[in-house]
Amino acid sequence: GHLQARVRTEPRLPIRATSTADHRPAVIRERKATMRCVRAPRGGRLGAAMCVALFALAIAGARAQDADQDVNTDCTCACAASSSAEPTKYDIAVGSEAECTTAKCITERAECTSAGSVTATYHDCTCHCCDEGMCQNGVQPYTFMAGSPEQCTASKCASEFYQCPNDPNNAVANPTTASLTFATYQDCTCACKATSTAALVYKMFYAGSPETCTASQCSSKYYACPDPGMHTEAAGGVVTAEYAGVVPAPPPPPAAAPRSSGVTVTAKSTEMPTYAAALIAILVIGLVGTVVGIFVHRKVQAERGFRWVKFDEHDEKPADGDRV
Repeated sequence: GHLQARVRTEPRLPIRATSTADHRPAVIRERKATMRCVRAPRGGRLGAAMCVALFALAIAGARAQDADQDVNTDCTCACAASSSAEPTKYDIAVGSEAECTTAKCITERAECTSAGSVTATYHDCTCHCCDEGMCQNGVQPYTFMAGSPEQCTASKCASEFYQCPNDPNNAVANPTTASLTFATYQDCTCACKATSTAALVYKMFYAGSPETCTASQCSSKYYACPDPGMHTEAAGGVVTAEYAGVVPAPPPPPAAAPRSSGVTVTAKSTEMPTYAAALIAILVIGLVGTVVGIFVHRKVQAERGFRWVKFDEHDEKPADGDRV
């Protein structure tokens, strides 16, 4: 028995066996060959076993490469033949929230007509999920408006869509029981085309800041975005990047330095010069010596019978006989 396989080339979402990285920059493969197993006339069990092994290797390889999912829509059209009918949702790419309108839905989808009911809703979070027994067919996209990266998580996807398992098991050894849930917050939109006659292709990824949402980043991530340069411009190619996330607040301006009064007081400026200190010391010693000398001189003169008129005229008290 041997394995028969049919290979077809089509856009496909790469599978990553993890639910912890919710909105990291993507490494995208726009077109990739996929293998679908077909039962062989003989040895069907062997062929099925080989398919299981190939699927396990594919998920393990995706885990090793840490490849993010391909996000290429940002507008959800809900269309019905009448207002009373149940609407069907279609995801399209328009490039910005302002372009997500009912008129754009009618233009992009034949199922949406002006005679019926049409609503357009912009979304910035794409969940990619598959529940047990469904991962063999690849993950499926589900979209909603999160408003911030903190609200675009695997757990939020599980709460919004029953198709997204709340506790994915990532059972790569057995694809029939594998379940996956992960999310991408899309704050950067790439609009690309290789030639002037080609249609614009939109790709979205999580940038986190305006500095990382650039045309160069788009060209490095996606095959649909040509490399910037004269050859692309000559062919009429276009590569643009538009950031739609939260712009970080600018840092506060530095506080103004206090205005100087013209006099700078420092430890060195308040230090007294040596010569001035010596001069003051001499003056103080001289003054003390002078005062002490005066009192000593007065005492000596008093002992010799001399009297200082100004200072001693009231020192002697009159005798009792001199009183009137």
